[in-house]
Amino acid sequence: MGHKYTVAHDWATAAGRYLQAVTFAEDLGQGDYTMTIIAIGLAKDDLRALANLTVAMPIDPVVLDDLDRRLAQHQDRIAISSATLQARPS
Repeated sequence: MGHKYTVAHDWATAAGRYLQAVTFAEDLGQGDYTMTIIAIGLAKDDLRALANLTVAMPIDPVVLDDLDRRLAQHQDRIAISSATLQARPS
């Protein structure tokens, strides 16, 4: 989601888009086993892209502080329910 903004060096918007994708993955992960597996892949890809973004962008304390605050809001929601993973389809 944030790739075109990363290429344009619009760091704050790119970070916001990656976080929106993580939020979508969190919601998707509340579904059945298949949805949870897809959500894990989506969240992993977007969190990796977000990490790459923070390494590539110039140091901007305002953007980094905002990103830190917004990531902290996701901390408890990123965990995937073990009950969902154990309820694999047969």
